[in-house]
Amino acid sequence: SVTAEVLCSAPCPVLVSLYEERGPAPLFRSILCPVKLSDSTDATLDWALRFARAFGATCDVVHVAANSNGEGPRRITEDRLTYADREALDAVKDKLDGLGQLILAAGSVASVIAAASVDLKSNLLVMGRSRSRDEVARVHSLPFTLARRAACPVVVI
Repeated sequence: SVTAEVLCSAPCPVLVSLYEERGPAPLFRSILCPVKLSDSTDATLDWALRFARAFGATCDVVHVAANSNGEGPRRITEDRLTYADREALDAVKDKLDGLGQLILAAGSVASVIAAASVDLKSNLLVMGRSRSRDEVARVHSLPFTLARRAACPVVVI
């Protein structure tokens, strides 16, 4: 897929929207940024926060617990997280600085993020890109999946 290749290898942010309509430019007032607590979290979140400030938007952050075990989408509390994850999320909260909320959830990652984009009425989803070199993994990557499933455009950083 050309889209999957561009999402994974473009040297710049990529906007993907299956809901593009003719008319005035979209207003970005509610941004959702999923974080995995990896090396790319800071860069992705920083980009999302700069974008939110430029548009006067909120920027909510969602983190899906690694130990979700295929459960349905649901919110969880910090006591379900490891100490290291709680420390990393404290840094995320500090960066948010009142611009949005931190949502902790469990379940299928794609399902949780897609559901959150609907629940929060997000106008834009900002996320990091897959670094996989495997073509099958690229087509089934989270950014590519969410570009098809989210209720709003997706920017992959």
